[in-house]
Amino acid sequence: MEIAPLTSRDTYAWAMLLAVCFERTPADMVRLLGWLQNMGQFIAWGAWDGDRLAAQYACLLRPLHTPDGMVPAGMSINMAVHPDYRGRGLVRQVAAPVYDTVRDCGGEIGLGFSNAAGVKVDRHSKGYGYRVVGQMQPLIGLPRRVNQDALYLTDTFPADGHVDCAQRSISGNSFMKSPADLCRRYAAHPFRQYRYGVLREGDGVRGVVVYREVMFGGMRGVALLDAIGDDLPALIQHWGGAVHADGASIVHALTTPDAPLRHALGAAMPIFRQPYTRNPHYLTVKSLNDKPPDRLYDFKRWYFTGGDIL
Repeated sequence: MEIAPLTSRDTYAWAMLLAVCFERTPADMVRLLGWLQNMGQFIAWGAWDGDRLAAQYACLLRPLHTPDGMVPAGMSINMAVHPDYRGRGLVRQVAAPVYDTVRDCGGEIGLGFSNAAGVKVDRHSKGYGYRVVGQMQPLIGLPRRVNQDALYLTDTFPADGHVDCAQRSISGNSFMKSPADLCRRYAAHPFRQYRYGVLREGDGVRGVVVYREVMFGGMRGVALLDAIGDDLPALIQHWGGAVHADGASIVHALTTPDAPLRHALGAAMPIFRQPYTRNPHYLTVKSLNDKPPDRLYDFKRWYFTGGDIL
């Protein structure tokens, strides 16, 4: 088995492996790989059995905002092992050089969002090194009627030249986002479709909410994924009124316990914890230093939402 970095020259074999592991078409996976490579510094290694790609591990190197300043972090995007090669410890073999590369680029942290199967790998793969920090918390909100004249709902992300809003600096660990980041993340996705709540002020845009339409037990609802704006609570309040007027009875969100979006949602409408989810996701963290600070594993210091799960 040969362990080697993956590049665009390996796209076909790479897409075939991902298609098998994630039950998508190879064409979808080719487009997904192109999209990921445009999202930032994309680091991936694979295990080859001749011309066949047996396993791969990939990270995006992203700037993580922390109370101590910006820290380069390797965000785990996906790991995949072909069914014919599972149980051989290939995850550890392909992950190790990825994190060596992240460390060489100045990275201090590895992080990811694992489902139940991924957490099983985290806990049983010797030497992989990830710790589960906490389960992302599913929330249910009940939108209510409010004045939302300044906000409209659309399938189209607003043009860059008209977006003049920013994410405020916050005290926890998070990815700081610009309107351009949201556009790359959502509007440019190769096969997923999103909707947007756009808050106007004069000729400009002061806030953008990203969401999807969903059904809950036969009732129309929306899944809140992300938002950026100068006044997040006011933005979510306007958006909640707009989706309520559009027929949504339920808002679903997935956040860490102290995320600003969670607080903004609670200020805009009644919210409560969803008691059960069929597909839980967990924040997992890996220190790339010998002496990680204790706060690295404090769930309340991490500010993430469902849209951060790529």
